[in-house]
This record gives sequence, structure tokens and C-alpha cells, in this order.
Amino acid sequence: MKKLLTFLMALTLAPVMAFADAKPKVGLVISTLNNPFFVKLRDGAIKQAKDAGIDLVVLDSQNDSAKELSNVEDLISQKVAAILINRLERGGRGDQAGEPREAAGDHARPRRGQRHGRVAHRVR
Repeated sequence: MKKLLTFLMALTLAPVMAFADAKPKVGLVISTLNNPFFVKLRDGAIKQAKDAGIDLVVLDSQNDSAKELSNVEDLISQKVAAILINRLERGGRGDQAGEPREAAGDHARPRRGQRHGRVAHRVR
């Protein structure tokens, strides 16, 4: 898992290093924090972001696709440099995946069986 977190943070560092003078802000949308795995994912991401000098905004979708979309829209309105998404639905609405790419540049998400949307980087 540490390698996964390091890889995810490395993906976000490349596009945000253009903002070297300011502390870059990156968003992480997690499907649920009721699962210990995702709590560890959040904790690891927070540690890696702090070590890399990144302001990480973590949002919990609470296993609700409407909340997930709201979280993505919130991050877009905050004009984050990159968005990491742990999608919660298999075969869900595909329109959500395209929004971060268009509004915030590239985004990456761990693979969870999602079939729709364009993704800049897929972590398996």
C-alpha cells in the first residue's frame, strides 16, 4: 500500500510543480471512511502530502454517488491542481469521471472496476 500511495502522490506532483512558489492543493475523494483500508489510504496520503509540501483536501463520499459528485464539484470550485478519486460504484454514471479532467487537469484514481470516463492514469 505504501508503494501505491507513493505512486499516487508522484502522479500528482508532476503537474503541480508548476506552482512551486505556492503550496499546491490536491483533492482526494474517498468512497468511504467506514472501511479500515480507506482510513489507512487517507492517513498515508496525508502523511505523503505533508512530506511533499502539498495541501491535501480529503473528502468522504460515504458510499453515496450523489455525495461523490458533490465532492468532485467542491474540489473543482476550489481550483485544486489535481484530483485523486476512489470511485465507489461499479457501472455507475460515467459523466462524473470527465469533470475533474476538464476542470482541474489530469486526475488519477485507483481501479475499482469503473467502465466509464476518461482517466489520465490508472493504478492497478
